[in-house]
Amino acid sequence: MATRLCNRNGAPIASAIVEEFAAGLAGKMIQPAHPDYDTARQIWNAAIDRRPGLIVRCLGVPT
Repeated sequence: MATRLCNRNGAPIASAIVEEFAAGLAGKMIQPAHPDYDTARQIWNAAIDRRPGLIVRCLGVPT
């Protein structure tokens, strides 16, 4: 089951927008259902436990 993403105002983000975003990435997009999600969301400060809707690992910047 896909996680429903919402913007900062709580309005849902259409899956087509997320797919379009992922298609334009030069990198990896990780969503909560992905097996690497828990590892990818960890940060150096273990006291902070966030669960972002998307994690993006960019490979570069547009030129």
